[in-house]
Amino acid sequence: MSVVQRIAATAGLVCVAHAANASAPAAWGELNRKASAACLKAVDLADAKVHGAPVDFDETVLFIVEGRQTQAHMNNAPTTKYCLYGKSTARTHVSEMPGAALAAKASAPAPVTGKTCWSETLSTPLKWPRRLGTPCTARNDLGDPTPGIVRK
Repeated sequence: MSVVQRIAATAGLVCVAHAANASAPAAWGELNRKASAACLKAVDLADAKVHGAPVDFDETVLFIVEGRQTQAHMNNAPTTKYCLYGKSTARTHVSEMPGAALAAKASAPAPVTGKTCWSETLSTPLKWPRRLGTPCTARNDLGDPTPGIVRK
């Protein structure tokens, strides 16, 4: 092999490697667009949006999708789902994110309650907890009422 042939072969390999490297980001972008569209369709959520960047595995791509439940009994509740997209099969697998419903429920503040009615002179246990700071009636040993306020 002559020097000219070696230079031509090396230049050809460099061009092919450069072209493959340049097309890779475009190919990944196309795969991610196609996979995210398939996942948004498969999750069956209202106002569905992909959350964060996709996670790339050997055979699949993982998307986290947030949206609202479409079933009537779910009352349009917010939820988060996982979606796996098969690179070679173009199939999607959807699963609700574990703890998503619990996290939504836990984010709502629970009312702070107390079990004692306090007045200026006495305190009386309540039969059931009530919200702190609400008015109540404390009773002495004779059953006489005294206005009070719920405290812990």
